[in-house]
Amino acid sequence: MENLPFKYAETFGLVSIIMPTRNGRRYLVEALQGISNQNYPNWELIVVEDGSQDGAEELVRQFAGQHLDNRVVYRRNETSCGAAYTRNLAFLESAGEYVAFHDCDDKWLPTHLQACVSTLEETGDDLAYSTVVMFADADGSTMGVWGPTSWEVQSFPQSMFGRSYVTPSATVTRRSVIGEIGVWDSQYHCCEDADFMMRAAYAGKRFRYVPGVHCLYRKEHDGATTQKLAQTIEESSLIAKRYLSMPGIDGRAARHAVAATMAVAAKLHQTRPRTIDPSATPSRAARIYARAWRLHRSRWRYLFKAVYSACRYGVSKGVQPIYRPNLPPWASASAPIESYAPPVAAPLATQDRQAA
Repeated sequence: MENLPFKYAETFGLVSIIMPTRNGRRYLVEALQGISNQNYPNWELIVVEDGSQDGAEELVRQFAGQHLDNRVVYRRNETSCGAAYTRNLAFLESAGEYVAFHDCDDKWLPTHLQACVSTLEETGDDLAYSTVVMFADADGSTMGVWGPTSWEVQSFPQSMFGRSYVTPSATVTRRSVIGEIGVWDSQYHCCEDADFMMRAAYAGKRFRYVPGVHCLYRKEHDGATTQKLAQTIEESSLIAKRYLSMPGIDGRAARHAVAATMAVAAKLHQTRPRTIDPSATPSRAARIYARAWRLHRSRWRYLFKAVYSACRYGVSKGVQPIYRPNLPPWASASAPIESYAPPVAAPLATQDRQAA
């Protein structure tokens, strides 16, 4: 995995907020308002628009004019390059000691940055994350919470093999973690965040759960990961399988947990209507059940379901990696590190556009 050639040296105490957006203008007002309301004032915002042109730039420039004491950067990929590439481009511009991930369709409560940064400062840990409240895009109604159980917190990182419960928008990391373990991987369709979290855990980085809810997670909108749930669960299980050699875990229990997730993915491919989940492909189920059985051979039902699925639905390939770059071609590992000073008169440079 490539290392990130950060443009700026770290600034003590500064949080770099990384916000990718694609056709996300209608969410930006609320997202930016959540940043304005933060109790922790020492932040910068880096927005990268992934190929769309829906007026996001205008909103970001207006926001910059309202926050002259904070550095606000806007970049744009001329064509869509994917979420991981877009985040990596934003990472290059970061100058903070800390990096906060913020999907443009989510919202922060005023306590988010303060809670996470205080936790990292007090514990010396590497990543801090909290539970999110899920809300419906249509009417804002609460749909539940997503975060770790007490057992999952106590059993970390073992529990990561059962499900991905670390939500990017509810996470703040030290920038040094990104510098050490490398860029977000563009080969994934939707689970590049899960790969990054697993990679950080594999590298021995220390995660710290922050009690309470400090982030609101939007669901049921166009472009949401849950619109392609079968593929998302399938891909997340394949990512977890890659890290089964993680030091310090119970390998047998981890294999069985991944196998169970694979079985869930296979069932979703078989049962989800395409009108609800366009990723649902029944012919994928046989291979997925077979992978699950190879990880948990005493579960003969996985093998039986693989055979049954092959006979009923046929067999096709599972989710395939996307071959695309993680970084723009001009990004060089030898790029010079510049000193950082927050601009005052012009928080947004006139030449802010950057082609992919």
